[in-house]
Amino acid sequence: MSSVTMLGYVFLKIFGKSMTNLKTSVLFSAFFFILFIGYFTFHLLYFFCFYFKYVVIEKNTLSIFELKNLKITKVYFDELLGYSKSEVYFGKYTWKSKSIIIYYKSGKVSEITSSFVSNVQLLEKELKNRKVKNFGFESYNTGWFYRKYMFTKK
Repeated sequence: MSSVTMLGYVFLKIFGKSMTNLKTSVLFSAFFFILFIGYFTFHLLYFFCFYFKYVVIEKNTLSIFELKNLKITKVYFDELLGYSKSEVYFGKYTWKSKSIIIYYKSGKVSEITSSFVSNVQLLEKELKNRKVKNFGFESYNTGWFYRKYMFTKK
């Protein structure tokens, strides 16, 4: 028996006798509706926070603000190992977005998707002008919880 079914069974046992009252059944339905809306809203906000990044290109530095970490990563172009182009799939091949994956010499990885960052083409042009190594196209490889990247140091 799943946890949702068990939770429903417990609620029915607790409120079962008073469910004949119309007011109680409306409150019970409203409670589950609010739970569903909260769950749905949480996942939409988490999805937005996970992929949203703000990129600033300055003279010799690249600054990336990541909303999920509430942190600004500021690196010099000399500290970049390289970059690759890729595509991110949302859902089972329902919607895809182009992305640039930036590899740092320190071993960190940052993925910038074109759906959430407007200047991806400018970033790619700037990386080419700075002669940052292009690793080519990287196919989308999923891991257990996060994406697997091909060119990370192991």
